[in-house]
Amino acid sequence: MDTDSMTTRNSEHEDVPLPEITVLSVGQETVSFGIPLTDDSVKYTLELDYCCDTQRDSLIRDDSSPVEVEGLIPGTEYTFSITRIAENGNRSKATSLSVFTEPSPPVQVAVYQVSSQSLSLRWDPPAGDVESYIVTCCHEGEIVQEMTTDTNNLTLSNLSPGVCYSLQVSAQLRNGRKSKPAVTSAHTNVPPPEITVLSVGQETVSFGIPLTDDSVKYTLELDYCCDTQRDSLMRDDSSTAEVEGLIPGTEYTFSITRIAENGNRSTATSLSVLTEPSPPVQIAVYQVSSQSLSLRWDPPAGEVESYIVMCCHEGEIVQEMTTDTNNLTLSNLSPGECYSLQVSAQLRNGRKSKPAVTSAHTNVPPPEITVLSVGQETVSFGIPLTDDSVKYTLELDFCCDKQRDSLTKDESSPVEVEGLIPGTEYTFSITRIADNGNRSTATSLSVFTAYGNVLLT
Repeated sequence: MDTDSMTTRNSEHEDVPLPEITVLSVGQETVSFGIPLTDDSVKYTLELDYCCDTQRDSLIRDDSSPVEVEGLIPGTEYTFSITRIAENGNRSKATSLSVFTEPSPPVQVAVYQVSSQSLSLRWDPPAGDVESYIVTCCHEGEIVQEMTTDTNNLTLSNLSPGVCYSLQVSAQLRNGRKSKPAVTSAHTNVPPPEITVLSVGQETVSFGIPLTDDSVKYTLELDYCCDTQRDSLMRDDSSTAEVEGLIPGTEYTFSITRIAENGNRSTATSLSVLTEPSPPVQIAVYQVSSQSLSLRWDPPAGEVESYIVMCCHEGEIVQEMTTDTNNLTLSNLSPGECYSLQVSAQLRNGRKSKPAVTSAHTNVPPPEITVLSVGQETVSFGIPLTDDSVKYTLELDFCCDKQRDSLTKDESSPVEVEGLIPGTEYTFSITRIADNGNRSTATSLSVFTAYGNVLLT
């Protein structure tokens, strides 16, 4: 090249001012440059050449500020070369600089599984050569956990129940660049209460609710209802919770929710419980014979379909009967025995009450006595045996003005009393006694012993 050409080229560069460039902003697909205007009156254009490993392009812009380049590849290093060109075609020297575009953050970050102490999230990979992902879990502006993974999903564990967490996922590219985070948020679950029914009464139900193993303080909201009642109550989260004021013999639906201090709620745990029906009240035995017992009672609360009456002796059921009235007579019982009498109410909803219980003795039949013979010192009685299988003894008390005595005999006929005073009126009182010690009412009569040798037959 001759000396004149070199001089001309150098003067062209010297005449056109070199562009002074500052990077105003960098996006994923854009870079904006600030290029101050010159203080002369010449009108210039700008030629921008830019390239990366996989892209090369250029554009012409009026000399102004800012100048924005679009359509770039995220997370990529570009070399920009910017030249100022005068109207006469003279060119400045090129100003070159390298700029990394912002990497794209992961997309469609979603929480797909939640428990009381964990959150599982996944995302779609962004554009660019991703080396790993950085997952940051924050609560109230503080970082709780930060983890790195080379997959596009992660489970965060050991979190607190019922808390809102901010979840940030950034892409770390192989060229060392790190994207801005994709952000979402999610609440860990408040653990639903695990419920067992500890006891059921006529008007109460008691629940067992194991405490959680975390440090969060909870309350319990209990909603309950039946066909004719609806109510709710709040309880501290403790191992037992009792609901009172229920209707006997009624099916209730209970819905129990655990609530954290921050107001977050668990899903409700629901179950149905039938309260115990009320047993019959004021059960009473109103008529007794040697082989029967008549009893009656007042109806309990609830829609009673029938009553089940059980008669037991020494733990064994002797009779079981059903009636739709509130009284019943039990027949063909053994004399002189103690019976346990149980009356349960059978409701129309299929529930059966606990029994109301009382007890009663059947009577020992009093002896029927006839005088067989009377002597001066003896009286002989006829006492017919009973037609039941119970073994009895007879207790005979006798007295006059000058004598009082008693004796016990096996039940037989006749029964003779000796050693009496001739010509004397005696009062005899004879009681039948069963093996178990139960006694009949006494049968009493008066007899005159004979005078002299007179024999009354």
